[in-house]
Amino acid sequence: MFARELGNDMGFLAWKDAGVNPYGNSIIANGPWLAANRDKANKFVKVTQKAFAECAKKPEPCIQALVEANGALLYQNELDNWHLVTMLMNDETARTVALGWHDDTRMANDYKLVDEYLHMEKPYDVKTAYTNDFLDKNVKMPPIHPPKLF
Repeated sequence: MFARELGNDMGFLAWKDAGVNPYGNSIIANGPWLAANRDKANKFVKVTQKAFAECAKKPEPCIQALVEANGALLYQNELDNWHLVTMLMNDETARTVALGWHDDTRMANDYKLVDEYLHMEKPYDVKTAYTNDFLDKNVKMPPIHPPKLF
């Protein structure tokens, strides 16, 4: 929506081009709940992963369902936003390992960057903060060709 409204006046910098490459689409679960409900989490993650892949392939029905469930949203705005989201989801790891996969090196680099500038009060092993255990490695980011938005 901003790109359409601002056109050439809109500046854009992908954070990854500036050395910050955080994950945006992650599912967060409370540790004790996850330990007690791994089967539910496993099913939820797999369904969500497949839904993201299908919506990346053919976004129109997904966006239509979103707009129908949230009356204040506008179809074209959400479709444009989704195309931007799919561009962010589309990286080498998502295309070759699994959609949603958290790369150990990327996570370690982001942790180091945050610690360097914000100084972790209680340092921890970043590998304890995420898992790829629930992801289906057969579900990968499909090839996408988003339209030119501005």
